[in-house]
Amino acid sequence: TDEGEKTFPCAHTSDHKKTESLAALRHDYGEWIVDKEATVEEEGEEHRVCSRDDTHIEIRAIPKLDPPIPWALVIVAVAFDIVALCVAYYLIYRGMRKKN
Repeated sequence: TDEGEKTFPCAHTSDHKKTESLAALRHDYGEWIVDKEATVEEEGEEHRVCSRDDTHIEIRAIPKLDPPIPWALVIVAVAFDIVALCVAYYLIYRGMRKKN
């Protein structure tokens, strides 16, 4: 992952040699590996390692999970709203009929 150089010795004499600069290779990270699963209460964590230099490690957080939806409460709230709408409609309709 660092820049370097490569030296080629001469086949005829040891006094001559050729040196070439080598460009730095980019990191080549593998797949993310989960170290700690995320929960509703805590973030998780995962890492990945460079295949060219295993001392280069990326670590990132996994966001907390969304809490589950309390479907029973949603159903009760919707049912309550429907009943409230029916009662309001009845009272309005009844009020209109009394005026006539």
